[in-house]
Amino acid sequence: MLSPLEDTVMSYNDRFLDALGRWQRGWRRDPVVRGSVAQDLLDQIEHLPAYVREHDGTPLYRKRNLYRSEDQKELAPLFVAGRLDEGSPTSWSTSVQFAENFGPPFDDTDPSSTAGAIFKHVPQPSEVILNIPRLWRDPEFVGAAESYRDRDGKESKALFHFRNERDQFEVVLRAPLLRDEIYRLARFGSYEGIYEQLGAVDTESQLAVDDMLAAAKLDPLAPRYLTPDATQRVIDTVFVALRARLRAILDQKN
Repeated sequence: MLSPLEDTVMSYNDRFLDALGRWQRGWRRDPVVRGSVAQDLLDQIEHLPAYVREHDGTPLYRKRNLYRSEDQKELAPLFVAGRLDEGSPTSWSTSVQFAENFGPPFDDTDPSSTAGAIFKHVPQPSEVILNIPRLWRDPEFVGAAESYRDRDGKESKALFHFRNERDQFEVVLRAPLLRDEIYRLARFGSYEGIYEQLGAVDTESQLAVDDMLAAAKLDPLAPRYLTPDATQRVIDTVFVALRARLRAILDQKN
């Protein structure tokens, strides 16, 4: 017999809504918490309609800050081996605009931060865990979610927080981060970089660019995303440098 807080619609019962709301509340970069929250969600999705566990093959995007560590356990797998497996499902978005606006381009609060990155990935069918936009297009889910909110379900605030202007267009995947799928990198800007992009090669044109930036209240030194072409050039440079560094470390040990 269902408890009073159990929804009568079996496809989207309260256990699933609890797990989904907890997932959407997040885990503040704690991989242990993420693993536990992800497992709770995984335990509740097998009975869901196939439609909400599929994707249409269009690209998905993920914003991910990259951090250095003494053992390079994050950067080395990604830039040298070309693959970083984070071990549990992660959030992706159908909207590149959302990914670009998700937090600052670069985490300048952490001294170990090296770059902000946006990954672009077309998932394999086996990688798709849950398609949240499709959930909200299913009248059965909407009815269950509204009933859950009316009954003050414990994660109802989180569940409805990410609607309308806060919509993240989220698809949950179990997919690795791939070096070849880094779409854009973020770094601190420079006046020289702006001049180069705009073709300002002499003092007069550079002063004109300065005036334009001041009038638009734009800070060229603020972190910003590189173009995909510029991103690829940086990745190639980092790959060569990091591989050389790791080779030197191995030579020292031998």
